[in-house]
Amino acid sequence: MKKLIAILIISIILSGCILPESIIPFSHLQDFDLPNDAKFIRTIKLLDTPKKICLYMEENFLAGENPEKDYTPYEMYQIKQGNCANFACFAAFVANYHGYDTYLIYMLISTPWIEKDQAHLITVYKINKYYAYSDFAYYFDGLKNIDDIMDNYSWFRYNIYDCDMNIIETVYF
Repeated sequence: MKKLIAILIISIILSGCILPESIIPFSHLQDFDLPNDAKFIRTIKLLDTPKKICLYMEENFLAGENPEKDYTPYEMYQIKQGNCANFACFAAFVANYHGYDTYLIYMLISTPWIEKDQAHLITVYKINKYYAYSDFAYYFDGLKNIDDIMDNYSWFRYNIYDCDMNIIETVYF
């Protein structure tokens, strides 16, 4: 698990996940409408579990820098490359479409070897009595609560949002 967390931290840094705090990088979820694209809709309907969503992203999307703008789930589907916010936004939209309680955790991460703090976004899914989450396309499940998820990161502050952009909780370290 520690090796995987190290890989994730390196991915965060290399993928350009320096998300500006003044702009919520996934706010377009609030007003995103399903496009009239039969292939996209068919794909979304097939991705009916968080695990399937992550497997799809792993097989079809590449992590990379995206300094220009944040993609809608449809743009991510078309472009197939993005930063953590693009992966999280796509996953949250699809899971929410299938009725999962879905949350986005926007965290500030302390990276001592870089002078500037990093921001990162992950998607959390409530599945029956437990939680799962995805970080880029990596999928983790069987966690009892969100604190168990956040123990895997060296964050110093995070906000939990629902898919309607309501802040559920803010936590400081």
